[in-house]
Amino acid sequence: MGWRSSLRSYFIFNKRERRGIILLSGVLLVVIAVRIFLPHVLEQEDQPLTKAQEEELLAIRAKLSKPAPEDDGNATEKLAIDGPVFSTFDPNTVSVDELFDFGLPAWLAQRVVKYREKVKPFQSPEDLLVVYDMDTQWWEMVLPYIEIDAAFQKAKVEPEPTKVSYLSKPDTSLGTKKRKSLPKEGSISLNQADTNALMLIPGVGSFYAKSIVKLRTQLGGFRSFEQLLSVYKMRDKTLDAIARYTFIDTNYVQRININTSDVKALGMHPYLSWQQARAVVNYRKQHGLYRRTSGIMETDVIPDSVYLKIAPYLTTE
Repeated sequence: MGWRSSLRSYFIFNKRERRGIILLSGVLLVVIAVRIFLPHVLEQEDQPLTKAQEEELLAIRAKLSKPAPEDDGNATEKLAIDGPVFSTFDPNTVSVDELFDFGLPAWLAQRVVKYREKVKPFQSPEDLLVVYDMDTQWWEMVLPYIEIDAAFQKAKVEPEPTKVSYLSKPDTSLGTKKRKSLPKEGSISLNQADTNALMLIPGVGSFYAKSIVKLRTQLGGFRSFEQLLSVYKMRDKTLDAIARYTFIDTNYVQRININTSDVKALGMHPYLSWQQARAVVNYRKQHGLYRRTSGIMETDVIPDSVYLKIAPYLTTE
C-alpha cells in the first residue's frame, strides 16, 4: 500500500493549484477551438459584384489607362525629375521659397536673404560666395541664370587725380598708408614665405596668412596646392590666386625618420593619428627597423589612403 499512498499524494492538489490547472485547461480549449473553426470561418465564397460595382470598377480602370496629354510646347512649367528647374533670377529680389525651389537648402536661402538685407546687396554673382557656407556646386549651376539689376551692380569709380600743392610740402605727420602692390606671378616660395609676403597675394589677409604658415609647420612643408584646402574657409578664388603668385619647392619639405622618431613626433603630423603613430613605433620595436616607408602598412592600422598622403613626409634614413 505504500506505492498507492505515494501515487495518491502525487495527484492531490491544493486549492490554488486546482484553480491554475482549470485556468490553463480553459486556455488550451480556446486555442484548440480557434485552430479548428477559424479556417472554416475564413473560407467563404467570393460574393459576386453588383452591377453598380462592376460599372464603377470599369470606370476606374478606364481612367487609369487613359494616356497622358502630349506636350504641345506651350507649357511654361515642367516637373523636375532629375533636379530643380532653373530660371533667371536676381539674388537681390529672389525670395526664400524661390531659392528653395532652385535646390538651395531653406536655412541657406534664409541666410542669403539676410545677408542682402543686413550687410549689403549683391553687386556681382561672385558676391554670393561670401555668404557663409555657400554651396559652390549650386552656385556654379545657377551662375548662368543670375541677372543682377543695374541699380545694384558695381559702379565703376574713376580715381580722382592726385592734388599736389606747390605752395607747401605735404603733411606726413599722420603717416601714409602704403598701397598693396601685386607681386610677380610665381615669385613667392610657398614653403619659405612669411605672413607679410603671403599677404601681398590678392585675397590673402592676416587670417589666411597665419593659417597657411601654421599648416605648413604642422605638415613640414607643402607638396601641392591642394593641401591648402585644409585651411579653414579656404575659397577657390583665393586658392587660385595663391597658386598664381607662388611656387612650391619640395626641397624644403621636412621628413620624419620612422626608424628613429618617437610616438610624439609621428603623432603630431596631421596625416597620422596617435593610435597609428603608436602602432608604427611598436611594430618597429617588435620587428626591427623599417627597410622602406611602405613597411608601416604592415601594422594593419594604416590604409592605402593614409599612406599615400603621409609617404612623402617619411624616410628610413
